[in-house]
Amino acid sequence: ILDVGSGPATNLGYRLPDRQVEMTCIDVMAVPFAELLRKHNLTPPVSPIFGTAEGVAEQFPAEHFDIVMSRNALDHVRDPFKALQGMLAVTKPDGCVVVWGHVNEGEAENYRGYHQWNFCWEDGDFIICNYSGVIGQHLNNVVMYTPIFAEGADAPCAFMVVVGHWMDV
Repeated sequence: ILDVGSGPATNLGYRLPDRQVEMTCIDVMAVPFAELLRKHNLTPPVSPIFGTAEGVAEQFPAEHFDIVMSRNALDHVRDPFKALQGMLAVTKPDGCVVVWGHVNEGEAENYRGYHQWNFCWEDGDFIICNYSGVIGQHLNNVVMYTPIFAEGADAPCAFMVVVGHWMDV
């Protein structure tokens, strides 16, 4: 499993009964996170190493991971399209990429700080856009899209999407 943008400690499970799980975590902030954890005498089960979402395909071999996961991180990157293409490239043919995030986080945060991208699902398409408008869309082979609703909400506040192959538009 590869956790892209893991933060100081992955929030994914790293143990299964009767199975060995090999977890790799990358984050652009891995070095400052390590210093912070060391300062507070904390050791995560899996320490992140430095890596960028856009550089995944250069950092790891092709078709290497069964699962590549990114939770609440792709809206922070400079190029989410390159990140997704790289994540797919390092995923085994029978594996999957799981992206989990907040719907239209860039817009909700007025495109300040880390939140530069919007992700949403419209009319059967997974849309990625920034303040300039739609940059690209369409994920081919979306295996599953799961909207997540806050109690009483009419529109989803978050999503999880599992993909197989990226298709540029």
